[in-house]
Amino acid sequence: DMLSETSATNLKTSAKLEAIHSDGKFSAAPVSNTNGSKTILIAGNSFIGTSDIAFYLADMCRNAYNEYGVYGRSVGYASVSTYIADEAFVDEVCSGQYAVLVMCGLYSYDDANNIATLWNYCQQSGTQLVILPAHNENRNVINYAQSNYPGLCIIDWKSEIDMFIDRGKSKWDFCYDDEHLHSTSLAGYVGAHMLFRALFGANPPDISSLTSGG
Repeated sequence: DMLSETSATNLKTSAKLEAIHSDGKFSAAPVSNTNGSKTILIAGNSFIGTSDIAFYLADMCRNAYNEYGVYGRSVGYASVSTYIADEAFVDEVCSGQYAVLVMCGLYSYDDANNIATLWNYCQQSGTQLVILPAHNENRNVINYAQSNYPGLCIIDWKSEIDMFIDRGKSKWDFCYDDEHLHSTSLAGYVGAHMLFRALFGANPPDISSLTSGG
């Protein structure tokens, strides 16, 4: 189902202006891969699927940098450690299939420590690595990763959503009322906007639509 045109316009305007004000992140992770790939992968758990974040980033790129394809990989309960243990995924990264790997999944200190391995794979294959903490990730683990890997690009999607809620926006605009408080499509739009600014150093163009999630 689609949101009404008026609601979508209001959500897009609100998310765009406030996100830029709080955390510009322009060119924080410029696309600089050396492997020739034009594929951006956003990998994580079910929050990737419920938020439609890959859909929104793909729509933004289609209107501005259409040479880049954007894909989401949503694996229930997955973390950084889960992906590192997946031989097929590691082969994809090491073979340079991705221009940019956007990775969610910092839930434990093992996940944070496994970033070193993932980062090494990306450097060897000329892949740009971006860490994008989802809304239910562990703040202590995120802080640990930031302090232990200061050169790592972390686009703090979780913090951005919390900022909106702290400023008075309804939590239920950004979270589904379910067991895990999965991220909604509005949260996905916010994350995609952050990623576009970080990767391409500019505000994204208007997108075709905001979905109601799922």
